[in-house]
Amino acid sequence: MTLIIPILGRGIVTGLARNGAITALSLPVMAHAWATRPVNLDSWDLELILGLGLKELLLGLVLGMPIAATIWGVEAAGTFIDNQRGAAMVSLLNPASGNHVSPLGTLFAQLFVTWLFATGGFSALIEALYRSHEVWPLWSLHPAFGPAFVTGVLHLADVIMLLTLLLAGPAIVVMFLSEMGLALI
Repeated sequence: MTLIIPILGRGIVTGLARNGAITALSLPVMAHAWATRPVNLDSWDLELILGLGLKELLLGLVLGMPIAATIWGVEAAGTFIDNQRGAAMVSLLNPASGNHVSPLGTLFAQLFVTWLFATGGFSALIEALYRSHEVWPLWSLHPAFGPAFVTGVLHLADVIMLLTLLLAGPAIVVMFLSEMGLALI
């Protein structure tokens, strides 16, 4: 997940601080992995361990892609506005991507990331990551179908919907108010 989300990109948080933040976020998962490790872990094949690593990589990409795409979309919206207002000649170097972006695009992306942290969206994202191991156990190549599976999936969907409402709520309110204002005219 930290590979794709621009918040912890190599250009923004570098070296020891980035590795420390990623380690701090992964410590609860490591404690869970150690507590639930199989007894015969020494006899596992390399292919099985690589398969588990690939599963965790894909799960992190699935959880991180909506946030990353939203950040990129907000930045693109600012760049589009700058282009339409004639400020396309001004550009900044975005340390997260290494690309040249517009000032308004950078401002929108930084405001969105600040808003994400201030409203608890990042905490909800990390909670979804931690809860995903209840739905799909760490040491299993397939999800755990059982009584806890349904409640785990529903709670994970609840966290994702909360994150969706935190991200889309202000825009939905503004669009509703503008529609209401146009309806009164």
